[in-house]
Amino acid sequence: PPSRSLLRMRTNMMKGFHQQNITYWNAIASRLPKSPWREAMRNIYARALWKTGRHQQALDIYAEQGRYR
Repeated sequence: PPSRSLLRMRTNMMKGFHQQNITYWNAIASRLPKSPWREAMRNIYARALWKTGRHQQALDIYAEQGRYR
């Protein structure tokens, strides 16, 4: 379920496993149906992108989410 996927990504985030979150998003979470759960995971994915130096990709997601102007 999406809640389990979100928990997994949050745990990775707290442990600093940013590349694992990028991989998980690309392989699994991005394919989930659109929902608030998926949007929260996308935000964690954007943070992982930022932390791994992919700033423009992260900013693009934040802008789409209305978090960056």
